[in-house]
Amino acid sequence: MKKMNEKQLKYRVIEKLTGFLNYDKPSKQNMIGSPEVNKVIRMIFSPVLRENGFSSFLTRNNWGWHEHSIWVLNINSVGNYFSQVTGWPPMSIVVNLGVYYDFIPEEFPEHIENRIKKNKVGRLIPKEYECHARASLLCTLDQSNLKKNLSNPAETKRRDIWWVKPDGSNVEEVVTNIKDSFLNGNVTSFGPYNEDISLSGVEWFRKLSDLEYVFNAFEDRQDYYKAAFFAKHFGCKDKLKEYGENFLEEAKKIGGHDLKIIQKELNEK
Repeated sequence: MKKMNEKQLKYRVIEKLTGFLNYDKPSKQNMIGSPEVNKVIRMIFSPVLRENGFSSFLTRNNWGWHEHSIWVLNINSVGNYFSQVTGWPPMSIVVNLGVYYDFIPEEFPEHIENRIKKNKVGRLIPKEYECHARASLLCTLDQSNLKKNLSNPAETKRRDIWWVKPDGSNVEEVVTNIKDSFLNGNVTSFGPYNEDISLSGVEWFRKLSDLEYVFNAFEDRQDYYKAAFFAKHFGCKDKLKEYGENFLEEAKKIGGHDLKIIQKELNEK
């Protein structure tokens, strides 16, 4: 019997503790990879994005520019580590949405790694996690039979992941449902609201590009940094002063910000 190396032994322990490999794992030659998934995404979902406000496509990362709002849609596989811990197959998919407002300066500009990148024509191309408003699409497929053997009950209830079988036999069904969720389904939002909301993906992008609506939402959440720069954008001097002062007071307590840079940004006309 071949002796296991340290890495293999570690994975075997994880399998025992978490119930990993609760699905039928095919041979390595028959496991689906990113190129095969990407091909299906380009065939089924990318044309829908092109028809609904997106104009730059890297299959997994997509952008659309709408005046002061930049739309970002990221399609991410959960990966091996998440799979080892939870039991979801590694190619299972999460679809994250984000809107970035180009008049809100970077909160930590002194750190070069936090600077938003630009494309070849000088347009900002933020990552989804760098966006000011964020959400995830929700799966509407019945995947209960696939999830029933997951050891963590919380994982069986998740709706923000699409289960992709390791052999890829259901990948077209998954990407078709992602398309349907984008056009007609619901999203769960982490900003400005942290809840499931009755908007499809495309409706969410349009709603979060209504700047007055978003300004009110950030005010309601007392997100003073974002609200201050929305106030500046709209020329609301009293609110700019109020929210700017509130943010600076909070930032002094928390630490980590270069307050001189932020103060300068708030005061610049």
